[in-house]
Amino acid sequence: MDLLPLFLQALVIGFAVAVPLGPIGLLCIERTLSRGIGAGLSTGLGVAAADVVYAALVAYGARWVAEEMMPFRDILRFGGGAVIILLGLRTFFQKPEARLPRGVTLSGSTFATSFMLTLANPLVLVGFIAIFAALEMGKAIQDSSHALQVVGGIFLGSMAWWACLTGLVSAIRHHLDRRTLIWVNRCAGTVLMLLGVLVMIFGNQ
Repeated sequence: MDLLPLFLQALVIGFAVAVPLGPIGLLCIERTLSRGIGAGLSTGLGVAAADVVYAALVAYGARWVAEEMMPFRDILRFGGGAVIILLGLRTFFQKPEARLPRGVTLSGSTFATSFMLTLANPLVLVGFIAIFAALEMGKAIQDSSHALQVVGGIFLGSMAWWACLTGLVSAIRHHLDRRTLIWVNRCAGTVLMLLGVLVMIFGNQ
C-alpha cells in the first residue's frame, strides 16, 4: 500500500482536530499576545504532543485504554476545569510584556501546561477512536510503519494549525497598544474561568 495517501489523511485529521477554538486555543492566543510567538508555539506543541500520545494508542491498537480511562473521566475533567480556572485568574491579572523576546524561544512550562490539560481530557482519545473507525483507518494500518506514518501526520497537521494561529496573532499584536493588550488579557481570563466552570459542571454530570 502506498503510504503517502495515509500520511496525508492523517495530516488532515491532525489539522482538523486542532482547529476548534477551545480553552487551549484561547490560551495559545493570549500567550502569543502577552509573551510572544514562542510562548504560543510552546502551547501548541504541548497540544500536538498530547494528540500524538492518544493517536499512537489508537493507531497501535491500544483501544482498551479508552475503557480504562472512562471511569476517571469526571475526575480528570474536574481537575482540568480547576486548572483552566486558575489559568484564567492568572491571565486576568497578567500584564503583557512591554518588549517581547527576539526570535522564537520555546517555553517548557507553557508546553507542560497545555500537554497535561489535553491529556486530562479523555474525550480526545474517544474522538480519535471515532475518527479512525469512521475512516476505517484500522484496515489501512497494517504494521508499525503505517502507524508511524499516521502518528507523524497527525502531529504535523496539528502543528501546522498552531503555527498558522500563532503567526496570525503575532502579526496582529504589533498593531495593538499596551492598554488594548491588557483588556485582551482580562477578557481572555474571564472567558477561561467561565470555560473552566463549564468543564467542571459538565464533567460531573
